[in-house]
Amino acid sequence: MEGERYQMDARWVSGDDVQAAPRRGALRTRDEFLSAAMVCVSERGFDRTRLRDVAKEAGTSIGLLQYYFDSRDALLTEAFRWTCEGLIKRWRRRAGTLSGEPWDKVTVLIEELTGDPAMSRHAATWIEFCASAARHPQLRGAVTDVFAAWREIFANAVEEGIRLGVFEPLFPPMDVADMLNAVVDGFEMAVAVDAGLVSANRVRHLVLAAAATLLRPVGET
Repeated sequence: MEGERYQMDARWVSGDDVQAAPRRGALRTRDEFLSAAMVCVSERGFDRTRLRDVAKEAGTSIGLLQYYFDSRDALLTEAFRWTCEGLIKRWRRRAGTLSGEPWDKVTVLIEELTGDPAMSRHAATWIEFCASAARHPQLRGAVTDVFAAWREIFANAVEEGIRLGVFEPLFPPMDVADMLNAVVDGFEMAVAVDAGLVSANRVRHLVLAAAATLLRPVGET
């Protein structure tokens, strides 16, 4: 249903919970306009999204968008950065609540990348983000920050496992994080184009299997 689709998109592009997603026809804050802009970018791409598209998605007027933002590029660039910052904040907030066994922490962090109930849209959106950043230098820093943040958070969990004698990784923690990130990105390509190779559950299973192979949890066979 349209309302549910919009809420799911807004959760991903803002990095917030579904309950925080704006309702169509009730958008009036700057953050809500940014969220609507990123829904359009996920569907149309950065270069093809126009102010009228965002206004329609937000249920508002072009004039009101121009009150908040000087231009289309200013709106989309800010929306892009805001989205990436939202993802990083969500991951850091999630990591800050983790306690217990190191493997459980690793599992939760992997699920942050693979557990989206609308993975095909999530995957298509992330691929569009990366492609847009490749074409527009002003966007690259935000994407780099996303990669760096997840690597740092994941590597910290691995390092804790090493200190506790739980992990015996085949490679340094940062290398393991980069390898798993590459695995996830590869699967997202297949999911985004609907190649029929893997389901969301299978992606999660295979990434966890790769993590177990690379980390070699002590006592695991």
